Amino acid sequence: MSRILIIDDDHASCRTLSVHLGSQGHTVQLAHTFDDGLAAAQADPPHLVILDHRMPGTSGLEGLPLLKRAFPETPVIMVTAYHDRETVLQARRRGAADCLPKPLDINELDEVLAHALASSRSSA
Repeated sequence: MSRILIIDDDHASCRTLSVHLGSQGHTVQLAHTFDDGLAAAQADPPHLVILDHRMPGTSGLEGLPLLKRAFPETPVIMVTAYHDRETVLQARRRGAADCLPKPLDINELDEVLAHALASSRSSA
C-alpha cells in the first residue's frame, strides 16, 4: 500500500493512527517534531503526510510550506484541535490537501486519505 508519515507531538494519537493505518496495510512512520518529520521524509519520501497543526518548535502550519517545497506532489493532511475557518484557510493556502479536526473521526480520515492518495497517483 502506501508509506504514510505522521508528524504529531501527541504520542497517543500517533500510536492509535499507526495501529489503524497499519491494519489497512500502510507502512507508517512516526515523528514527534516537525524537524524530525522533515528529516524522515527526506530519508524515505512518504506517499502522504499527516501533519499536526500545533507542536513545540516549528508548528505544522509554519513547516507546511517547507514540506510542500521539498515534496510538491505529496499530499499533506493537516490535523488540528483548533479547527476554525482561519486555520483551515491558512492550511489550504500553504498547501494542505485537507484539514481535519481533532479528535479525528476515523471514517472521515479514511475517506480523506483514500481521496488524497488516489488524486496524487492520478496526477503522477
